[in-house]
Amino acid sequence: MGATQGRILLNDALKEMETGNPFSISYVTLDIKRKTGGKIKKVLSAVLCGAKPPTENTKKLPTAKSLRAKPKRNPNHWDNQTRALQVLINGVPTSHIRKFHIFLITEFNNKAVYL
Repeated sequence: MGATQGRILLNDALKEMETGNPFSISYVTLDIKRKTGGKIKKVLSAVLCGAKPPTENTKKLPTAKSLRAKPKRNPNHWDNQTRALQVLINGVPTSHIRKFHIFLITEFNNKAVYL
């Protein structure tokens, strides 16, 4: 690895998220409408909402849709370069859904993210 040890490409991090395996992530918050943000958030264990589980033998995780009380409009994650993750505590999914901008990811699985 050499110079890239401890670093990961953003594209590789996104591919790893989509596998359905739990991961840790650190990102910077941003809300343009409210003009707030700049806080660094760290999630120790999470899965990407909508990601397929790694194997058929694992227990089914509730999706973000099943946890919400009423339907909401489509977040257009691909158009807005955002993703949503579901926080895990001791491997058990919680009702906490976090939305983040992919270009504001600072760490993925304790590796610095770069373009």
